[in-house]
Amino acid sequence: MAEIPDDWKALLEEFEQRQQAGRRMGGPEKLAKRQSQGKLNAREIIALLVDDASFMELGTLVGGVSYHGEDTLPCDGIIGGTATIDGRPVVVACEDFTVKGGSIGHGANAKRVRYARLAAQEKIPYVLLLDGAGARATNALERHPYAPNDMIEIARLNDIAPTIAGVVGSSAGHSAISGLLMDLVVMTADATLFAAGPPLVEAATGEKVTKEALGGAQMHTRHSGVAHNLATDEADLCVQIRRLLSYLPANAHSAAPKTTTDIGARELNDILHTLPRNTQIPYDIRKVIGELLDRDSFFELQPDYGRSMIT
Repeated sequence: MAEIPDDWKALLEEFEQRQQAGRRMGGPEKLAKRQSQGKLNAREIIALLVDDASFMELGTLVGGVSYHGEDTLPCDGIIGGTATIDGRPVVVACEDFTVKGGSIGHGANAKRVRYARLAAQEKIPYVLLLDGAGARATNALERHPYAPNDMIEIARLNDIAPTIAGVVGSSAGHSAISGLLMDLVVMTADATLFAAGPPLVEAATGEKVTKEALGGAQMHTRHSGVAHNLATDEADLCVQIRRLLSYLPANAHSAAPKTTTDIGARELNDILHTLPRNTQIPYDIRKVIGELLDRDSFFELQPDYGRSMIT
């Protein structure tokens, strides 16, 4: 390999240092605290979701420059880029709670717009993992350089390619609303989703309410219907997202992937042991679905909401 010219070395060394700074997230103390809570960090969740060694990060240096003496913020609180899932390209982004609570600054806003536009440009699915506090309060002190925001871009993308939101923590404000614009919303059991958290609700209405009652995963998947599926943890959430994408085409202009698994002809006599001859007797329709469809292929959406219909 050719020797790097001396006049390039200093610049490349600075570039490498900035790259490393951008990948530090909130620092060892905050990362250790998150680990002690039994939660994965943003980079670990992305690694769990996508194919091994397929993630190409975009925007690592955003937030790494201090213009007015303010603290630098690794990746400005959101990590994203392109990757593959089952060998098929996707755009994926995850809010980093260890950096300013995953809040959205101007740099993060620009990245979110870019990710959604990139998915539309390439006509590939977009997976957005939510764990943030919404728009950063200090945004009001600075000129806002980017419009439109990513919510408009996600709405446009919905006409082109699949969009999926995974809520892996407490998501509020702008973050929550952008997630609700997507085709599918999956929440981990301890996640919450609301336009404004309990302190703001109390300030506005005087009502004291817990995070779980206001926007907990159980409430949204059983009562409001805002979220579709409940996941036990980040690993289960990633499994569900990967599985759903396996059924879908990359975009509105292509066909869904084909499978050769269990598509041969077969008799369904076993259904007669489930389906009663007497039409007044109830039965388990999920067993009938399991017999009728390809084995282990049924992925149920909103199993706990509108339970008189299985979808």
